[in-house]
Amino acid sequence: MVNLNTHGRCLRPNLFSELAFKVLPRVSGALKGGLMATLFLCCFSQEALLAQCNIAYVTPPSPGQPGMLNLSLGFTGNVTLNSNVFIGQVSSPNCPGGTIELWQNSLGTIPYLPTNFSCADEGTVVTVWVSIEGPLSQSNAIEFDVTIVDDVAPVVIWPSDVNLTAAAGQCAQNVTSLTPSVTDNCPGSYLVSWVRSLVSGNPTPGVGLVTANGTYNVGVTNVNFTLTDLNTGNTFMHTTVVTITDNQPPTYVSTISNAALSANGGPAPGCTADRTWLHPFNSDNCAVTSYTLQLTGATSVFYPNGSFIEGDPITQTFNLGTTTCTYLISDGVNPPVPQVFTVTVNDNTDPVFAPDPTIVNVATVTCTAPVTLIRSATDNCDSSVGISFTVSPSAGVVLNNPAQNTGDAGGTYPVGVYTIVFTAVDNFSNDATHTVTLTVSDNIPPVAICADITVQLDANGQVVVDAQQLNNGSTDNCNVIDYFFFTGGFNGVSTLPFDCSDIATSPNAVTIYVTDGTNNSGTCNANVTVEDNVLPTAQCQPVSVSLPPAGTGTITSAQVNNSSFDNCGVMSAIAAPLAFTCANVGANIVTLTVTDVNGNVNTCSATVTVMDVTVPDAAGSAYIATLSNTLNGGGTYTVTPANVNAG
Repeated sequence: MVNLNTHGRCLRPNLFSELAFKVLPRVSGALKGGLMATLFLCCFSQEALLAQCNIAYVTPPSPGQPGMLNLSLGFTGNVTLNSNVFIGQVSSPNCPGGTIELWQNSLGTIPYLPTNFSCADEGTVVTVWVSIEGPLSQSNAIEFDVTIVDDVAPVVIWPSDVNLTAAAGQCAQNVTSLTPSVTDNCPGSYLVSWVRSLVSGNPTPGVGLVTANGTYNVGVTNVNFTLTDLNTGNTFMHTTVVTITDNQPPTYVSTISNAALSANGGPAPGCTADRTWLHPFNSDNCAVTSYTLQLTGATSVFYPNGSFIEGDPITQTFNLGTTTCTYLISDGVNPPVPQVFTVTVNDNTDPVFAPDPTIVNVATVTCTAPVTLIRSATDNCDSSVGISFTVSPSAGVVLNNPAQNTGDAGGTYPVGVYTIVFTAVDNFSNDATHTVTLTVSDNIPPVAICADITVQLDANGQVVVDAQQLNNGSTDNCNVIDYFFFTGGFNGVSTLPFDCSDIATSPNAVTIYVTDGTNNSGTCNANVTVEDNVLPTAQCQPVSVSLPPAGTGTITSAQVNNSSFDNCGVMSAIAAPLAFTCANVGANIVTLTVTDVNGNVNTCSATVTVMDVTVPDAAGSAYIATLSNTLNGGGTYTVTPANVNAG
């Protein structure tokens, strides 16, 4: 007999099937019928089932409402609806450790198979019935409405704050790092929007979606991002600060050069000069906010911002000296940029002397004269001008102003001609000169006294006579300055040449002019006797002569003369002796006498060599010697020319 003890619990359907089909065939027919009835009553009545295994909501819903459950898609964006989802959502105190099962209907007859859901199913509501199967029984099924939800917030990396400098030549910069980096389990389920707001500087307005990249003006701009999760409606906000800095100072497009001007003159001492130029053009990547001009130094003026415009002309009056002109331009951000030039006003104008005479003549009979000589000068800039002077020659001059540092060159001047140079110098070293020729003269001529002289010609037949050689004590009330000849067409020469031709005309009459320092002159007459006392130069040369057959030979004076000469001329050159005989064969001394045209005589000697070149005639006679009688001991005999000479 089989003992089936259910312990008061309902058998599970599968267990009941096993008993029905495996155990029952082995029992008798009567027992089988009773067993079947017992199992049915035990396990399949509603009351038995509820009494044996139950199920409940962990969080009870409102009465009459199904259980509500949100099923998250999670970080992957995918989720499976299966029995594991309801762990912790249902309970069965009397069926601990039971298995949760899902059904498509309330009777639990149609299983709900595990189903995958994705982001596309977000918001979908799925109704399932949940039961718990215990070891021997299954609970009733309770209803759940399961909603597929995306409750995972997007992950965002917000753009970092931006600090850039403006692009070259621009008042802005392109920013390319303003795109938030967003990741989400369900792509496309979020929205990024932004709006810009000005903090300072130039506004960069704008609104948009996703990326806020673009051109931002110099200044500080807040980019206010909003990230909206479209599935949950949640929003996330962030502000990125974009700072664009202007680090480009303004520049000058044109420049002004330094200038040196000449004072336009007077009235002294307020000399000035005008200069006209154009205010420099300038440029900035943003804008020039301040433009000023400051003049310092000799001229002090300030032109504030707004008082002039670039490119406009300006005419400025500058004082004497150097003025520093400084332009300053600023963009309000970078340090002001200067442009500096100088204007120097110079006094280049020389002082001017009063139009006084430059030739002054003073007469005196005492060799000195008092002279009044004062000069003055004016200047275009200076109210007073310093004057000095020099006197040349200065010997014997007694000045009223020995320091010579004023315009008064008066004083006592001896007779003579003086050059007086006045120099005026202004405060800027410009100078001018005024030259006066002062002549102090007397009207008394010198007393000229002459004496005759005799002069000797030199070796060249010339002599130069100075007029002063004929002076014999000439005098003057002041002083004799010079002596001159006036004769033979020569007018006013201090020397007179004489030569050999003047010997024949001697004595030669001359007139002497004696002059003093003021060109007064006196004359006197004298004679110049010219003499030639220079001996002629006698020059000899050797001569050879061959005697003819007659035995007598001759030479000429010209053969002995070797270009003898004289300062005035040779009159004769005679040699002696000129004839030679056999007695003179050999060297003989000959004297050459040279006489010039003025009777001066000189001599020289030469050697005359006399040669006998004639061959003598031979007249001989027979000469017989007896050898036996005349041979000497050696058997020889000597014959002499005398033995055979016939005369």
